[in-house]
Amino acid sequence: MNTNFFRFRRFWIVAAVLIVVGTAGVALAFVPNARAWANYAAIRVGLRNPPAQPKSDGHDHEGHDHAGHNRDQSDGHDHGKEHPSHDHPGHDEASSVELSQQAEGNIGLKTLTVQLGSFDRSISVPGMVIERPGRSVLRVTAPLTGVVTKIYPIQGEAVTPGQPLFELRLTHEELVQVQSDLLRLLGELDVVKREVTRLMQVTESGAVATKVLLERQYEQHKLEANIEAQRQTLVLHGLSAEQADAIINQRTLLRGLTVTAPAAPQNGMEASDRLLQIQALTAEQGQHVTAGDPLCTLVDHSELYIEGTAFEGDAQAL
Repeated sequence: MNTNFFRFRRFWIVAAVLIVVGTAGVALAFVPNARAWANYAAIRVGLRNPPAQPKSDGHDHEGHDHAGHNRDQSDGHDHGKEHPSHDHPGHDEASSVELSQQAEGNIGLKTLTVQLGSFDRSISVPGMVIERPGRSVLRVTAPLTGVVTKIYPIQGEAVTPGQPLFELRLTHEELVQVQSDLLRLLGELDVVKREVTRLMQVTESGAVATKVLLERQYEQHKLEANIEAQRQTLVLHGLSAEQADAIINQRTLLRGLTVTAPAAPQNGMEASDRLLQIQALTAEQGQHVTAGDPLCTLVDHSELYIEGTAFEGDAQAL
């Protein structure tokens, strides 16, 4: 029994040795190919960069064995066929984009032929709309001394040039005195004119000397000159020429005055095309004002300025 046991034990030892030797032989035969397959798979999935290949000079290098490529194509792959060349003249895949006609229409792409021509450069600067200094703001003042009896507009209202703004009852003593003197001179002129007419008829018959007629005519011319001087004085006090002529024609004192919105055109724009806004009402009804006192403030926004702020480097291009 002991003899059989030793024989059986020797058999298993010999079998184990043969298995180890066979496994070692198989490993030595296939490890190089397995290592080459692992390197190839890593390169394909991008985990490893391919080895640098020397540039071909068109000559065969005899006796030069490249590892992994001169072993009777043991891995069964031709790397030259798997990686075709993409070298196209003037073609850079990283910086070129090909668009279809539909894509060009979607983005609004238009292609033009490059030509020589003038180039207009535009510069964008921050800016803000401002009023014109000395033109946009209009201050209405009392032309004569008086009492405000009526106010037509309200604050914020838009008015047109020539529209009534205030009614004043004149209380200026000098203005009243000038009007009184003017009416007195007009009365004296009427008397002298009638006297000259009568003397002209009498002088023709020889009953009165011509000297008397000449004296009366001289007095008539003197009164007419004084009347014109008084008329100009009224204009200097703030009355218009039409108002002064109305006093002369109607022979009545001017007791009230209507203050209207300025109607002078600016920069060739007609006064009727402008709209003025009441920015502030200074006067109140029943207030006594003197010549030059502010009544209201108007703003004209028909024309404005744009004030921009540019960088120092853009100053020469402006």
